[in-house]
Amino acid sequence: MRSTKHLHRGQAQANRAVDLEPSEPRVGRTAHDEHRRLDQAEVSIRDGRLDVVAANPPYVPTGATIRDPEVAAHDPAAALWSGTDGLDAMRVLERTAARLLHPGGLLIAEHADVQGDAAAGVFQLTGRWSNVEDHLDLTGRPRYVTATLTTATERA
Repeated sequence: MRSTKHLHRGQAQANRAVDLEPSEPRVGRTAHDEHRRLDQAEVSIRDGRLDVVAANPPYVPTGATIRDPEVAAHDPAAALWSGTDGLDAMRVLERTAARLLHPGGLLIAEHADVQGDAAAGVFQLTGRWSNVEDHLDLTGRPRYVTATLTTATERA
């Protein structure tokens, strides 16, 4: 984990970045192992303390053909594959972000261009999120979802 501090509106702010990909190559780990690591990402972040969680989880369905040859050649498998529908890591992210964000906190997550409705559905179906919206990238393709963690009052 990397952490930096900077001043914002006169207050010290702490930024934390968590990268689950170690610098050395892995052998014999599965996408399930990576999802479990994400789910257990305590990483000295206290529950309910974050304002924003931004993530680029794995989102390629198992067995799909990767369109970009550079991605296929260089990206580690754990950064790509995410179950039969490509949303296994998104589901883990939903649970983890709900734990780490304070009520009103914002989640931003990238997904495959064919997963817009399904990725948003991961957050809508739990009842923990409001303002769930899918967004287009600069090429006009659906590529990321945003959601706000609701308060207990909003869920009631």
